[in-house]
Amino acid sequence: MRQLSRMGAALVVLLLGACSQAGAPPERPHSSTEARASPSALASSSVSGPAASATLPCLDALGSEAHPAAGLTVVLGVVALPTSETMGAALQTSLSGESDPNARLFAKQGLDVKTGAALEIVVPDEVVNGFSIGWGNPGRRTRRVVVDPCESSSPWLAWAGGYWVRQVGCMPLVVRSRGREQRVLIGVGAPCPGQKPPPQPTQT
Repeated sequence: MRQLSRMGAALVVLLLGACSQAGAPPERPHSSTEARASPSALASSSVSGPAASATLPCLDALGSEAHPAAGLTVVLGVVALPTSETMGAALQTSLSGESDPNARLFAKQGLDVKTGAALEIVVPDEVVNGFSIGWGNPGRRTRRVVVDPCESSSPWLAWAGGYWVRQVGCMPLVVRSRGREQRVLIGVGAPCPGQKPPPQPTQT
């Protein structure tokens, strides 16, 4: 009888243990990345950087023009830019409101393109971490703008947009069209050699 009592007690213990395991919630798996994630890392992941490339839609053009805007340099006969060759003033900058610190400042400047021209405007690798460009409606920040031929009864078309920088400076751009390439300098918030300082007020 004593042996049967011991067996009964052991059986009760086993049953109770099985019930407690069945009622316990399953353990939630997690990845090593999730375990190491910090608030600062999660915050930085929400910062939006520039696109690698963007095509400028013809329909986004603000209007047509007989000539490029005054104070611009016609590069390769296809696009007018505020280069240092004009010897005018550098572009005025203001706080952009972008979450990306590499786009802290913005210089508003339209883009004038020869009707029917095909070209691309590229931010060189040496400044790509602190300089981006963009035109259109809206102008999305990018490292490379592609312009396909657009039709118009006027010689030139214009788009709204501009330049984003982390710090003001004399920034290089590369223009390519019909197998040719030209490097130009744009004073964004600070003058290139030979240029005047930007109009006031300007943000640095």
